[in-house]
Amino acid sequence: MKTYRPTTDVRVKAVQFDELTPEFISKYPMRYIIEDDENNKVRYELWTQTSNAWIAMAPGDWILLEQDGNGFYPCKDEEFKKQYEEIVS
Repeated sequence: MKTYRPTTDVRVKAVQFDELTPEFISKYPMRYIIEDDENNKVRYELWTQTSNAWIAMAPGDWILLEQDGNGFYPCKDEEFKKQYEEIVS
């Protein structure tokens, strides 16, 4: 069996979603849907151009900029921490 390593140094721009504010909505294509008004249950969604669909998100998830800079996609916090580390300049 052979051993392999990644062949590219993939860098992404990302922001962690913590709460939906008017400022956040103005920067990222997000919406919220009230699922249960009595229990304050809300579903958050991010528009993704690649799949042309709304994708569910939760506070703590990350929003990543597409490699071509023309859209965003979500990533769960656990997966983000496994795949990326902050680049300090």
